[in-house]
Amino acid sequence: MIGLLDSGTGGLCAARQIKETLPEYDFIYFGDTARSPCDNRSLPLLRKIALEGLDFLSRKGAAVIVVTCHSFSAVLDEKDSNFPLLNIVSPSAEQAAQQSRKGRIGLIGPRSLVESGIYEKKIRSIRPDAKLISIPAPLLMPLAEEAWIKHPETNRIVKKYLHYLKVRQTDTLIPASGSYAVLAKTIGQKAGKRVRCIDPVFAVCDHLKSYLKNHPDLLASLPQNGSSRYYVSDLSAFYQKTAKIMFGKNIFLEDAGKYDSF
Repeated sequence: MIGLLDSGTGGLCAARQIKETLPEYDFIYFGDTARSPCDNRSLPLLRKIALEGLDFLSRKGAAVIVVTCHSFSAVLDEKDSNFPLLNIVSPSAEQAAQQSRKGRIGLIGPRSLVESGIYEKKIRSIRPDAKLISIPAPLLMPLAEEAWIKHPETNRIVKKYLHYLKVRQTDTLIPASGSYAVLAKTIGQKAGKRVRCIDPVFAVCDHLKSYLKNHPDLLASLPQNGSSRYYVSDLSAFYQKTAKIMFGKNIFLEDAGKYDSF
């Protein structure tokens, strides 16, 4: 089956899109809510957490895993698993490098992601002349989780973050956190009509679809029962609520600790 790895519930935005794109295939999602948010975690600790998540999904039967968390994507690589491992950073960086008119690309995301430098490395490998300007945006995730989408406070905070990028004349923006997807409209409006906003959710979905098409043996081996299961490492009323916000409707979350010694 197809496994989806995230640091919390933000990856459910990508899970919904992938499920809509490949509805016939079986999915299993794992979000490490017990250790979320990961914004201020050190990179070594993030890697340890991410590897444990990979192990959980592998033991549950995942044959290919998509890392929907940008920060997890920064600390993992293909050598970390004996099965195909895709991430959300590579296709998002590729789209930004290709679509930027002047090569001035802005990024907002968790501190850990910004400090990792992974996006700059990926973008420069595709387009050496590009310049990435990154800023941490720690206030956006809780606003998304509380569904403060139309609040004036949210508009002001988004505007404040993006002002830093605007004055540096960025022409392309990467909102590099799964939870930002629910704030996409506000982010797009505050970025302005001249700025192209990359959608990491669609980028990783297209990446998965293309990868499976190019690996027909793997595709043929995947179960096609249309089933999906959503595990979290800590199940609470709060995460059930944010799951509905991110996925767009109620879904049944399962406590990973109940079914496995995570």
